[in-house]
Amino acid sequence: MIKNEKGVTLLTLAITVAVLMILIFTVTINVDEYGEQKRKSNFEVDLQRLKEEVDYYYAKYHKLPIINEYTSTFMLENVTNVNDNDKYYVIDLKRLEVKLNYGKDYSTIIKKDASEKITDLFDVYIINEQSHTIYYPKGVKYDGAYHCTSDEIYHNIEIEEYLNQEN
Repeated sequence: MIKNEKGVTLLTLAITVAVLMILIFTVTINVDEYGEQKRKSNFEVDLQRLKEEVDYYYAKYHKLPIINEYTSTFMLENVTNVNDNDKYYVIDLKRLEVKLNYGKDYSTIIKKDASEKITDLFDVYIINEQSHTIYYPKGVKYDGAYHCTSDEIYHNIEIEEYLNQEN
């Protein structure tokens, strides 16, 4: 007589592994989407805070809260505001007293001489001297692309270009 042995069959083990893989895949996708949404939200909050603080500072002192000139703008070539000139500066966060989610290279920049041009740091917020458009050269990935400024700005630029073509 053959004795009944208790244990896991190979088929049961294979089904269990397959179910676990499906669950892990589903959770991973959802976590990635959540992470992307969180990065986008943090980025938009930073831009909104900075815009409000820069506008307030400019209205009060009639100058921008800036420190070093920023010259590594090659990554902004396709996203700049049509009203930008060729002068970009690092936003002086100390003058604004604002806490941000991004822009960690600022702590390195404040140790540099004010006349030194910034060429090698990207995790920082910069502003165009003429248009006052705020950019984040490192960019934040969402919707399958890296974004260096607010989507609102792109929308406004497109409207301005359309209106200029009409006239």
